[in-house]
Amino acid sequence: RIQAIMIAWLFGAFMEGAAGFGTPAAVCAPLLVALGFPPMAAVVVAAGGWTSLLLGTAMPGLLSVSRQVLHWFETEGEDAPPETAPVMIWMYGEGDSDYFYTFPPLPGETSIKVSSEQYETTTTAETVRREVSQAESEAMFTRHLRGRLAGVSERVTKTAACIYTTTPDHGFILDHCPGEPGIFVISACSGHGFKHSAGIGEAVADVLARRPSAPDLTPFGLRRFSRGRASQEGSSI
Repeated sequence: RIQAIMIAWLFGAFMEGAAGFGTPAAVCAPLLVALGFPPMAAVVVAAGGWTSLLLGTAMPGLLSVSRQVLHWFETEGEDAPPETAPVMIWMYGEGDSDYFYTFPPLPGETSIKVSSEQYETTTTAETVRREVSQAESEAMFTRHLRGRLAGVSERVTKTAACIYTTTPDHGFILDHCPGEPGIFVISACSGHGFKHSAGIGEAVADVLARRPSAPDLTPFGLRRFSRGRASQEGSSI
């Protein structure tokens, strides 16, 4: 009963603190611990493309941000992909960008989402160009779709630009920040990171809460990059 009264009294701050907004977190953190919630061993930073900007020089050269462009092309004719069409990945060459992927039209719409990936040109989360030019859409259609995908016209209905954050080996980073044991970094990276976010969140929570079910996150640690540099240096001597 006392716990219920405490939560009701501080309900607004409780909700804001649980969500991580503002100073109410300073009130709710002790309250949650007092109610029996296990204290975490570190603050978790999962800031995507803003991670390097947030942590400064703690992770130099490990996270690269690249601009990715999305296009929605209008479908046409008898071969137009229906709403029930599958998500498709078409790899037609040996280069990192020699492929494209598509998502079928949403219910009531007549355009498919098409994109590829590029990692040659980097940017930052603060300076990335969000506008997509007509020339970029034309280049996308000419390079990837023309002669390969039937039922799709060159008419563009919508465009967008997002960012991918990648590591040198394109793997995840799940580790404590160098020199800051009270900060745990999650960089799910790339476009595939969101697919694993639920499992990653649970694994990191288990580790920081020191639960018996906590998995070994060593394969996703930062030491693998120092080993790689040491190996490269050794092979070049």
